[in-house]
Amino acid sequence: MRVWSYLKTVDRFEFLTLGTDISSEAIKKASEKNPESVFKSAKFNDFELIYDFNPDIILMAELTWYVLAELDNFLLELNKYAKTRKTPTF
Repeated sequence: MRVWSYLKTVDRFEFLTLGTDISSEAIKKASEKNPESVFKSAKFNDFELIYDFNPDIILMAELTWYVLAELDNFLLELNKYAKTRKTPTF
């Protein structure tokens, strides 16, 4: 399953969603397949983008295996972000 299909499912619930990928080609294809969603080329741990966009959900699908070395720092920053929104992290 690709990021655009996950967002297509989540978008039905009217959450504010943002799809990211480091590949601009993947973003182009995702935008063509799901023009209703917002896609940006970015690293998964680009918290400036996350804070600016302020998404309702952060879904890391088919990703964690590739970013294991950076995952601990990402989760720490994600918890800080969740506290600013007073939302839980699952």
